[in-house]
Amino acid sequence: VNKYDYFVLSDQDDIWFPRKLNNQITLMKEMEKTYPGKPVMVHSDMEVVDAGLEAIAPLFMRFQGIRNEGESPLKVLLAQNFVTGCTVMVNKRLLEIALPIPSEVLMHDWWLALCAAVFGHIGFIDKPLVKYRQHDSNEVGAKHLNDYLNPCTGEWKRRWLEGKDNLFQSMRQAEALAERIREHDPQNPNLALVESYASLQTLSRWQRVKKIQQLGVHAQSNSRQALLLSRLLLASKTKYD
Repeated sequence: VNKYDYFVLSDQDDIWFPRKLNNQITLMKEMEKTYPGKPVMVHSDMEVVDAGLEAIAPLFMRFQGIRNEGESPLKVLLAQNFVTGCTVMVNKRLLEIALPIPSEVLMHDWWLALCAAVFGHIGFIDKPLVKYRQHDSNEVGAKHLNDYLNPCTGEWKRRWLEGKDNLFQSMRQAEALAERIREHDPQNPNLALVESYASLQTLSRWQRVKKIQQLGVHAQSNSRQALLLSRLLLASKTKYD
């Protein structure tokens, strides 16, 4: 990490738009000037394309029903990621804090975004800088929000249960984040929020719902919030309590 100032994540099958790096480094340097010495992440939107690079959706974030959260990003990121790894540039200071990545982490881009939100700042370029290729072997891929909500697809129950497991794993991820805060900045004002979110897994079903609303942690859009609350309320008591 000490050898370089900036790091860019890339998926081997995606295509960068011209001047992608120029756009990112310009914003990165502006933010570092505004926040000297702070961890900084820069990310962007993407165009969703098929294996032959034919357009599926012009804007990935709209397709997913997500958006960059400029105000209080941590209150979204604790429960829902809105940063896609293949669009990300980070500075050295962010990696110095984020590495090594704990085993509790759901996805590396989510962890980097959490660390940036807690210790520094997240910048967003509101245009596609990557063609995000979709094919049968995608590790995650682009899924329209309707895929999670339509019970007629036959996939609804599996995806609801998968999302429930991810939600409770995000609480264990928050435990790891709290430990990282105590290690690097024990006076960080975000520590109490992170610890409180992590503690949701120890509460009863109704206590979880009440507590998360008190904390102001939420998902983006009414539909995603409804899914979040239903998973908190209906999760198996014997498994998580």
